[in-house]
Amino acid sequence: MTPSDLPPDILTRIADYLSRTDKYSCAIACRGWVYPFQKALWKDMHAYSFESFKGTFSIIKATQNESVSPGAWVHNLCIYDCFVEADMSDIQVIDMIRCMPNLKYLCLKSVSYEDLHPRITMEDIRAMMAKARENASLTLGRNENKDMHSGKYILEFINTCTMLQKLEIRADKPNYYIALDVTDFDSMHQSLQELSSFKAGISLCPDFLATLDIIPNTTPAFSMTSIDINLKKYKYENGNGNTNKWNPLWLYYFGYKYPNLRSLKLNILGARHESIDPDQRQKVISLFHSNPNALKHLETFKFVANKTFESFDLILWELLYPLRVPIKHLTLSTGQDHQSSNLYTMHIGRILQSFSGTLNTLSVTGFTYNDNHQIPAPKLFPCCQFLTDLCIYGRGGTFNMDDILNKCVALKHLKLLSSEMFVNLKTKNGELKQQHGLQTLDLHRCSITSEVFNHISLRCRSLQHMSLCEVWITGSFSQKNGCLLLDMTHTFLKTLHVEKVKYGTSHQEMQRSEENIISMTLLSRLNDPSLSDVKDEIEKVEIGSKYQIAAPQNIAWIFSYEFEEIPSVYIVDRTDILDEEGADIARKYYQDFQLSKTQTLESNKPSHFSWIGELYKGYGEFRCGDIEEYTTD
Repeated sequence: MTPSDLPPDILTRIADYLSRTDKYSCAIACRGWVYPFQKALWKDMHAYSFESFKGTFSIIKATQNESVSPGAWVHNLCIYDCFVEADMSDIQVIDMIRCMPNLKYLCLKSVSYEDLHPRITMEDIRAMMAKARENASLTLGRNENKDMHSGKYILEFINTCTMLQKLEIRADKPNYYIALDVTDFDSMHQSLQELSSFKAGISLCPDFLATLDIIPNTTPAFSMTSIDINLKKYKYENGNGNTNKWNPLWLYYFGYKYPNLRSLKLNILGARHESIDPDQRQKVISLFHSNPNALKHLETFKFVANKTFESFDLILWELLYPLRVPIKHLTLSTGQDHQSSNLYTMHIGRILQSFSGTLNTLSVTGFTYNDNHQIPAPKLFPCCQFLTDLCIYGRGGTFNMDDILNKCVALKHLKLLSSEMFVNLKTKNGELKQQHGLQTLDLHRCSITSEVFNHISLRCRSLQHMSLCEVWITGSFSQKNGCLLLDMTHTFLKTLHVEKVKYGTSHQEMQRSEENIISMTLLSRLNDPSLSDVKDEIEKVEIGSKYQIAAPQNIAWIFSYEFEEIPSVYIVDRTDILDEEGADIARKYYQDFQLSKTQTLESNKPSHFSWIGELYKGYGEFRCGDIEEYTTD
């Protein structure tokens, strides 16, 4: 069978993976491909401007009564603000929608109700929204001077879309205010009984005085399985302060309202922080525990809050854990990926131990992880047999790589930021540790001993992707060739990212002086044409063998620069790959390291690019079984 003979349904599926340009090329390639690829071109329509879309609508309008009409092929329509701002005397948006009977997804990009009114009546918008039977995405908030509660209009016509299953409301502009209370949620679910997913940038009313007693009697929304709420920061009319507050009683309401909730994501960074007094805290705990079925199906929980919030402790240890909520995917963040605070210490071990029976992925960002490094590293990791993804970004983490691999036996992806890593080199009777299936290792702003890499290579033969960014590596350098060897000859990487990697004899020495920091890296791999399968041969060799399996082949010399572009103001960090001439200079220099150090090499490059002047310090070598692709930025 030739490609031109493929059935239309197969061609339609292929088209889903092609760009718009490729779809067009296929549509004109041969007669048999015209229909399926032309149909695919019409599937997604974007109305960026009135003029550009006018011709498209004319075709749809002219063919709407024919057996084959392009309007029937349109499943997704996105209308932008530039479109509705144009002179629309010749075309009405509602007329366009009516010509698309199979519309499933409608997005009003930066278009609010006020943009469309009075050109389009409320009844027209209801009819338009009713077309989006499966999901709708609304971006609201272009008119910053409108009534702060104008979002209530949006709820009016959303509640008419009785078949709606997925709803997204985004208030991108800072002063567009949508505040929902318990009665709003009840009303929405009374109208949208098939709604399964709700994502919104809104405010949640913090006042439960009038509704607290009726929450246990609320009508459950059994269809709802996913909630993603981002509390927006709204200012008072005078421009000062923040009107948005977070009340943990919303979790009490969600526990009754959504018995089948699988995913709950809350970002309360935009909320005003007020400490929870002991009486209020105990009241929240008592109310939440009064419903033993609260969130009993919750598998994904994401909570992003200001680093001063005590809500992390309240939600984790007082609400979720006592009811044994079966969390599989847990994300906790202060919203600051590369910073951390001493105000809150997150105990990784307690999380892993508490949810060890269900936890698959754990991501914690922006915390301090050890109390002034007083917690012994081996105790950080209890057994967590189902954990496959672990991400720890913050400060104060000291981890034993061996301990992580031993306790998290199913781990596939590991990411660490601002941590120290080592391995325990002592083994009983020289026994070899059990093989581990780690596939991805991402280290950022970490300090690592060189032994870790050899240990990873021996234990993690499945490792395919590794990223090293701003990593300090310490170990012993060879006096003969000035090399700190990172032996990963059992590792066959598909991708390696190396950026601003530095070397030294110890972390303390590197901190003491720039003179003690080495910035040159050599990437090399084993390459012996006589071996039909290098990987298999290497894996057959006993650990500690004195025999050379394959001579290393240099891949690239890499140097990390750091210099002041503007003194005391602007520091430039960059990582460059040496060209062929530069690589040859470095190679020859280290062939006779001791002699080369006594000689002076001249560089015709600017002083801040003078890597030649750094050669005398030595270099670090990543020696892998193979590296298919590498990057430096």
